[in-house]
Amino acid sequence: MSGQKAVQNGKAFESKIFAILNQIPGVSVIKDIPYPSIYSAYSTKHKTKMEFRAENISLTYETLDSQGNKVSKTRCFNTLNIECKYQEDSGTTDEKYPLVYENALISDAEATLFVYQDPLKNIKRGALEFMYDKALNSGERLIVMDFDSFLANVNQQYSLVLSSDELEQGSELFMVNHPGLKALEAFSRKRFKTEINKSGHCVEYFDEYLHCQRMFHNFIAKHGVQSRDYMPYLSNLRTLRKGIVECLAKQ
Repeated sequence: MSGQKAVQNGKAFESKIFAILNQIPGVSVIKDIPYPSIYSAYSTKHKTKMEFRAENISLTYETLDSQGNKVSKTRCFNTLNIECKYQEDSGTTDEKYPLVYENALISDAEATLFVYQDPLKNIKRGALEFMYDKALNSGERLIVMDFDSFLANVNQQYSLVLSSDELEQGSELFMVNHPGLKALEAFSRKRFKTEINKSGHCVEYFDEYLHCQRMFHNFIAKHGVQSRDYMPYLSNLRTLRKGIVECLAKQ
């Protein structure tokens, strides 16, 4: 899988988690929040962001009791960091698991939920076993679930009926439109920033595009794709992309 495709799949997976979180009553969700990493102690320049933080969320998970026996426990977390990992090929995603575990131990949140999806069973042998074992012995600082288990957990906790198929539909739309500006893939990031800053008109188009894109993704996350009410967002995004392309072509 190409790097671009891997990023798109990862973002699509995040969109499904975001869609689930936004449909849980009473749960607040914060995106892209800074959090301390084990590397932060060695460099003040090291910046790390967590995909999501959920507030006031209940989960049922396995842990150890005071005698070291495995037990099932339901707990409401005031602050829960959520780390999402999607792996479709035999890449290096699973090599980052130890970092997730170490960061969970020093997190400023009450715990970290590690949600993963491995549709083709390509996660390296032992990697998931490592994570489940560390989670079990982490003193409830780390919780590990695959996507289906997380979805079932939320449905059971909150008496919801969230469908994996509907979430997949929203995910496909997210992939098509994220990270955006598909027509500009030929531009390197550096060249794009240089070119777009030459024209104030271009910047206006781009800012409006980003605003519209955020509204579109939030709409899909909250309402799904059962109706076609999202079409005005798509139409506006196409118009804005065309305007940006035309701006850059004139540079």
